Amino acid sequence: ELAAMDSAVRFRGKQPPNENIVIVAIDDASLGWVSERWPWPRAKLAEIVRWLNNAGARVIAFDIFLFDPAADPQDDAALIEAFRESNSVVTVSQIFSTQYSTTLDRPEGIYLPVIDGYGITEIERDDDAIVRGVTAYKKFGGEFLYNWSFDIIRVFLDVEPPKNPSPASVMFKGKEIPLNQRGELLVSYAGPPQTYPTYSAAFIT
Repeated sequence: ELAAMDSAVRFRGKQPPNENIVIVAIDDASLGWVSERWPWPRAKLAEIVRWLNNAGARVIAFDIFLFDPAADPQDDAALIEAFRESNSVVTVSQIFSTQYSTTLDRPEGIYLPVIDGYGITEIERDDDAIVRGVTAYKKFGGEFLYNWSFDIIRVFLDVEPPKNPSPASVMFKGKEIPLNQRGELLVSYAGPPQTYPTYSAAFIT
């Protein structure tokens, strides 16, 4: 089944990337170039956000955990100010489970006034270690938390959040979005790595 799915994607061929998407990656080149060890200080991340602001980013999808305060409060202050200057920011949350308990990590409270949304970013590899889908939603207590891609689109297009989650689909933008048997959104790969414009974070500030 997985091979058939891959064959269908290859037969479809490379697709033109969405021109609204640019990736700023904290990649091996960035980690090798910056003298500071990971995780970088949030003041350094603030420099990247300010660069994106100046470049005219409409939505910054910030895929870095902000669950705890920084060791240096000035680092948080710098990043909060950079977010405040942004058009829109969406970041991430995480549901963490052990055999004893399940907890929900959200962005630190000091960031909530300056972000426009957050969502889960879980992925699960298939048996051959390839990622073909991302978790569409999870339930914590009585609350549904959706994949952050929904929130990114919601903020970018100014539409309603997803609703009516079921094992087979989620309603979003007036359409029924199908899910696979694991409740995942299938990844529609446009092409190989670097299909979308990608910049190393260390070299843009």
